[in-house]
Amino acid sequence: MRFVLIHLCMMMVLLPGCNNQENVHTVVSRQAQTYQLATVQASTGAKDEYVRTGRVISDQRLALSSQLTGYIREIRVQEGENIQQGQVLVRLDASQVEGAIQQAGAELQAAQAAVTDARTDAEHLQLLFSQGHAADNELRKAQLRQDTALQTLHQAQAVLTTAKAQRQYSEIRSPLTGVVVDRQLRVGDLAAPNNPILTIEANQQWLFSTSLPEQQLANVSVGMPVTVYVDAVPHAIIGHVARIVPSQDTSTHTYQVKISLPAQPNQRLLSGMFGRAVFTLGQTAEVIVPKSALIERGGLQGVFVVDNQHKVQFRWLRLGREWPQQVAVNAGLSAGEQVVAIASPQLRDGDRVVALPVPR
Repeated sequence: MRFVLIHLCMMMVLLPGCNNQENVHTVVSRQAQTYQLATVQASTGAKDEYVRTGRVISDQRLALSSQLTGYIREIRVQEGENIQQGQVLVRLDASQVEGAIQQAGAELQAAQAAVTDARTDAEHLQLLFSQGHAADNELRKAQLRQDTALQTLHQAQAVLTTAKAQRQYSEIRSPLTGVVVDRQLRVGDLAAPNNPILTIEANQQWLFSTSLPEQQLANVSVGMPVTVYVDAVPHAIIGHVARIVPSQDTSTHTYQVKISLPAQPNQRLLSGMFGRAVFTLGQTAEVIVPKSALIERGGLQGVFVVDNQHKVQFRWLRLGREWPQQVAVNAGLSAGEQVVAIASPQLRDGDRVVALPVPR
């Protein structure tokens, strides 16, 4: 019995020890790594840029209508078709115009015959009057008929000239080199003044149309350079403010600004393309870091800060306004601190960084 009690006591002592051995966890710590990464200094004094969205528009957009009232006989172009200045785009039924020309021509011939007769009568009476065989009032009446016939002739000539001028309006020619963007009427429709048939745009000179709030309008002037980013063009375009429309959009309290764009020989701009205009308004006092340095964790963003021993420490940031490539830091970082320029998910606090130049 004594032996059993001793044995049980020994088991009670040993069992807790065995249980502790089973729950021992080996903690493996990650050793600091060294990476060759580009670093950049958080700085102030960067360009104070104001970004507005907009779209590409043509500098010339025209709605073509007829100066005559008549049925459309032929439309020679389709939407999207390139056109040349002077090219015939539309032909109208010119039967009424041709009829008016013929009528005016007949009236002109009659007026010419009347002038010939009146001149002959006036010359004959002038001869008789000089011989004393005609009265003075008869000569004056003959001269009056001659003058009236001449006036009628001039009127007939004017009517014929006007009728012939109308003939050219039976054809609508393009006033510019560009592209057809819309067809409002079809063959057989009745064309009339102020009733557009086609809408065309010049494709030689493009504008970028955007708007500015009234608070920023004083910082922008005609001729100032503006950097424009169009989604369809892989590089920035340097344009210049061409026009500031001095009429406010009362719903948005903004003013329309149009920026002239240089020709892009290798990139075809099209009307309606979306983009962003970046207005440089001076220099900002905010701390700026590149967007490429940001790392998102749990919906928040931060950067890896490099200390004097070239070790990194992750730091949360409160961010402010953004630019296409940069972002302002409202809290969490001071000017002059070094940060990893291109975020690396492999980095951990305490890792070392061998600085490389920032890639251009």
